Amino acid sequence: MKNILLVDDEKQILQSLAEGLCCYGFDWKVLTAENGKQGASLIDSEQIDVVVTDLRMPMMDGYELLLYIRKTKPYLPVIVMTADWIPELENRLLPLGAVQCMKKPFDLAEMVTSISSQLA
Repeated sequence: MKNILLVDDEKQILQSLAEGLCCYGFDWKVLTAENGKQGASLIDSEQIDVVVTDLRMPMMDGYELLLYIRKTKPYLPVIVMTADWIPELENRLLPLGAVQCMKKPFDLAEMVTSISSQLA
C-alpha cells in the first residue's frame, strides 16, 4: 500500500481531495495535514510515498515544507497545488524539488494521473 500525504489548511478541500482519491480504488492510504508543520511531522513518522501540498498555509507554508522535504527526504516526490498561480511559479518551485505544480481548482482525474505517475 502506498501512502499519499495531502497538506492544505482548507479543511473542505483537504477532505474532498482525500475522499476523491480514495474513490479511485487504488491501493492508496491517504493521510492529511492542515499545515506544513503537521505535514513535516507525518513525513518524519510515517512512510510517505508522495506529498501533495498547498503553498499558503499557517505555521509552515508549502515553500518551507518543500525545503524541509528536500533536506530530509530528497527522493520524496512533491506535487504543489495553489490558487495563487502565476507563470513564474513553476520556475521557482521546480528547482526547489517540486515534481509538478497544479493550479486550483484542478481536475481530480489530473491529480490522480499525477500521483500515479510518481508511484510508477
